This record gives sequence, C-alpha cells and structure tokens, in this order.
Amino acid sequence: MASSSARASPGHVVCYYSSWAHYRQGLAKYTVEDIPVELCTHLIYAFATLDSKTFLAKPFDSWLDIDLKNYEKFVQLKKKNRNMKVLLGLGGWNDSRSTKYSQLVLDTNKRRRFVEEVVKLLLQYGFDGLDLDWEYPGYESGGDDKQGFTDWVEDLKTAFNPHKLLLTTAVSASRRVIDRGYDIPKIAKNLDLINLMSYDFHGSWENKVAHHAPLYHELGQNPEFCADFAVSYWIKKGAPAHKLVLGVPLYGRSWTLAGTENYPGSAAKGPGQRSKYVKESGSMTYFECCLAHQKDGWGKITGDGGPYLTKDDQWVGYDDVEAVTKKAQYALDKGLGGIMVWDTVSDDFKNACGDGPNPLLTAISNTLRGNTQPSISTPDQTDDSTMPPTEPASTTTATTLHTLDARNLWNSQPLGEKVIQTKEDNAISGSTSVKESFTFNNGFAKTTKLPYEWLAWPIFSKSSQDIQNSIINAKSKVSHFTTTSTTTTTTSPPFTFTVSSTSRFSSSLSARNWFAECKSLGFAPDPSTCSAFYRCTNDYAYRFSCPAGLLWHQEQSSCDWPNAVQCILPLSIPNIEAFRPPEKSLF
Repeated sequence: MASSSARASPGHVVCYYSSWAHYRQGLAKYTVEDIPVELCTHLIYAFATLDSKTFLAKPFDSWLDIDLKNYEKFVQLKKKNRNMKVLLGLGGWNDSRSTKYSQLVLDTNKRRRFVEEVVKLLLQYGFDGLDLDWEYPGYESGGDDKQGFTDWVEDLKTAFNPHKLLLTTAVSASRRVIDRGYDIPKIAKNLDLINLMSYDFHGSWENKVAHHAPLYHELGQNPEFCADFAVSYWIKKGAPAHKLVLGVPLYGRSWTLAGTENYPGSAAKGPGQRSKYVKESGSMTYFECCLAHQKDGWGKITGDGGPYLTKDDQWVGYDDVEAVTKKAQYALDKGLGGIMVWDTVSDDFKNACGDGPNPLLTAISNTLRGNTQPSISTPDQTDDSTMPPTEPASTTTATTLHTLDARNLWNSQPLGEKVIQTKEDNAISGSTSVKESFTFNNGFAKTTKLPYEWLAWPIFSKSSQDIQNSIINAKSKVSHFTTTSTTTTTTSPPFTFTVSSTSRFSSSLSARNWFAECKSLGFAPDPSTCSAFYRCTNDYAYRFSCPAGLLWHQEQSSCDWPNAVQCILPLSIPNIEAFRPPEKSLF
C-alpha cells in the first residue's frame, strides 16, 4: 500500500495559523483570507482540542470554526494553491495542561474510538491530515506516555493510509523532554513530518534576558539551548533529516529589565509590557518589533543569538529577515525537510513596516526555493484604517457620551448593578452630562496580567460549570464611584463604544446596524452595561456577563480588569431584543 508520506523536499514551508487572531482588532486582526497561501506548502489550523470526557477531537471554538465556517474557509484555500496541504492541529500548550492525553493514549479502547472519529472529522471538512500538538508526552504524567504516544501514532497512521491522510507532529527541542516522551525511531517511521519547536529556549519565566531562539550556542548560555543542538539530537536519536522541519518563531520574547544594563544576560524583573497591538505581556509579534524599531525609537542590536531591541527598561529578542534567512539556509545545508513557522499571524502581513507583506515568510520561501525575488503579489490596496498613524488622529465629536473610564482603579470591580442615574444640564457650556453610580467589590488582588486571556480561558468552549469554577469569590468591603461624561473634542479612543467619525457602535446606531456589526466582528459590548457583552451568530445575539469584578474589553475580545478598560456607553440604547434568541435557544 502506498504511504501518504511525501518525502520532504527542502522547499517545505509549514505554516501554523492561530485561529484566535480572528478576534483581535486593528493592525493585529487576522483572518483566513490573510494567509499567504503562495508562501506555504503546508497549513496547520491551530487548534482543535481533546474533549476530557469523550476523549474525542472537537473544535476549540465551535462558533468560529463551524458556525462562521472557518474550517471550510481554511480548507478552501487549497483552491488558491493546489499543491498545498491543509491539516488540522490538535492540542497546543493550554490544551495539554492536563492528564487527558495520557488517559487517551494509554487506553486501547479510547485510542481506537478517537482514531475512528478523527478520520471522519478530517474527511468531513476536507483536511489533508492531522498535526499532533500534545505538549508533551511524559511532561505532565509518567514514563508510560512514551509507549502510549508511539501506539497512538501507529494507530493513526494505519487508519490514515487508506485515505492518504498526512500525519505530522510538533515536538520539543528539550533533551530532557525528548528522552522522556519520544521513541524517535518508531514514531518517525509513521510520521510524514516532524515539526521541531526550536524556540522558547528562554522567556520571561527566567530572570535574565536572552534571545529565545538562537541558531547556535550563545556564549554564557546552556549549550543545549539552541536550534542546532536540538536538530543534531533528533537526528542522532533516529529522526530522518528529510522529515525533520526546523521551527522558526515569527515573534519575540520580551522582558522588563531590572537595572540599566541591557545586553543579553542582563537581569530582568519580569515579562515585557503588554505589546502595542496584540496586547500580550512577555511577547511581541514581528510586526510589533519592526514598528517599535521604526516608529517608537527602540534601538536594535544584533547579538550572537540574534537581533534584539531595547528602549528604557524594555527588552525583546526576535528573528528578523536576516535571521530567518540564515535558518532557512541552515535547513538546506543540513538536508532538513524545511522550515516551520509559528505563526502566520505574527509576520508583517499588512506591510506596516514597508518591507512588503509577510517579509519573514517571503525570505524563508525564497531561500528554500532558490528564488531571488519575492514570489508574492502585493494587494491592490491597503486598508488604511488598520495602519498605525504616524501622529494621533484627533477627531471632533458632537455627541454626548456616557463614559466609564476605570483606568485608575486597581482594586475596584463592578458588580454590574446600576444603582442610580441622574441627568444634569450645564447652563454655562450648554452640554449635558449623565452620572451613574456603580457598586464595586474590592475582592481581587492587584495584577498586571489579564485575568482571563482568550487562549488560556476559552469561555465559549467551556461549560457554565467550568466558568463558575474559574471565578474567585472573595468577601470584602463595598465601595462606590461615580462617572461623568460631557460633549468633548477628543482623540479617538481604543475600539470600544467609540463615537468618532470611524465609530462602529455610536449612540445613533440602529438595532439592525448594531446586529450587523456584531455579526461582522463576532462580539459587541452590551450597550446598557460595561460588564456584559454579546456574541453574535447569523441568527441571534447571545448575551454573556463577565465574571464578577471584570469589564468587557472589546479590543481584547475578553473580560478584563477595570483599570485596563475604557467603556463608553451610548445615551440612546438600541432596542436589540428582536435579535435575542428565544428562551429555549439560550446556552
């Protein structure tokens, strides 16, 4: 029987697509349509997850993946590049943080049912294969995982062969994890590609700064903490070089420095500040790095491990075009299967820095394929509304707003209860202000980290009981504050209930238009309160309340601490009851 294994040519470019980037805003928003199919030979949809009760693969976000047809749109990208393969990724770091994968692989019956059902899932949606992203066998459980993972891979390959489905896996670059979790000769013969995660050797969990993905040993660092060691070790242990794909990060790892020294190895006191567009602490996408260097005055230095940027007490190490080109050439020289990137959403896909769209992927593709010129076509036009302005755009609005700006509140969390509302007229300015009193519960400790990051806390893939168990109940005193808003000339605020000229949710927005925008964006703030939001499908607008103490952050598509939120409510609230689901349809 012919194997589905495509003996890897040096031209393989394996691209992971992070589906949750769909919910980002502005320059960071990324949809399936943004994927540069001409630059990738394999696309992997990140991620499906493993159900902890049925032990079957399921969509991570069924609303996005199924209702909005993201799976379907992803698979249809093959029409633009018929030589490209599209795979479904299973797992990821967060989904691997339990023993459920161990329970699956160590139980013959569970494995058999999983294999049967995942074949159906892949064929139903037209995927060309499955990418296993269990991070990692033997990491959370005992040594039996190594044999269990080997059996799982063999079972999957046996079932995949008749359908010519591909089987790949993402694997660790740590010697300790490799030895504990992978029987390399046995799994290698049943895998089409082995995607080596040769990055995150360092990060803000350490108290010294360092480039997180050096190609070679960096002076003063553990000699095993580099891509070259990981590649050599996998090959030494039995991995065929032509199946091994070198992982390249399209993002950087950032720190906050502890002192004035800013060279690699300098002391750090924690993760870098939340990034400008993706809003994550401890990491920055490539486009955030290049913009920081070009527009925000970050100094750039190329060290032994790779380039890094510094400004004040901030430090980030990342890969630029020169660094990824060297890694692609390394893959050619070593006879590897190619390059894997995490992830497409982190490249400069909107050409914000002016080096062309997707400069990192373009450099990788050109190096592997021997092209001297980029093989991509520039879009006819760029959406200027998502490009970072060189100067803040000031907009005058003549609309009266009802504003809650809780940026200076650390320990105050609204319970979402409106106590009183009064209307006052200012005879001098002629403006109208609305005052609203909220009751707050000072129950949470101060933190600089998102309490429920989208990836770490996927509320729409959890049951109501899971959500309830995640909420901290604390007894504390109650305090109050009052908010006031007036007609004003202002710089356009972050994407919330903005009423500038580019507003999506203005006070004059009709209910029908509100619903249309909610469907388009996926989420919308509740126009009547700061502590709730709506998730919209083609049929209905479903209302959700934030956990006690949090406010809805539209830009983040998540509930957040009040100090990080600027909530602006319209005085004229659209009547959206017609778009609410009937009682029996509520989640």
